[in-house]
Amino acid sequence: MTAGDRSVGIGRRIIRPGALQRGDAIGIFTPSYPAHVVFRDKYLHGREALRALGFRVIEGGADGEGGRRGLPLGLS
Repeated sequence: MTAGDRSVGIGRRIIRPGALQRGDAIGIFTPSYPAHVVFRDKYLHGREALRALGFRVIEGGADGEGGRRGLPLGLS
């Protein structure tokens, strides 16, 4: 039995996605608190750290329509 074969409950298996690769997209958002405004430097640092690792960063909101909930102009 490998780590990916462990059962979860009766008759259920854990499904694990493949590892992320350079060029893959990662979506980031702040669901209700405007952390990207209040903690702008931390937000920018985190976003740039993901980009430096080779990921495409997609910024969005929790409204289901890609809204950014107050994202400052020029931050996308």
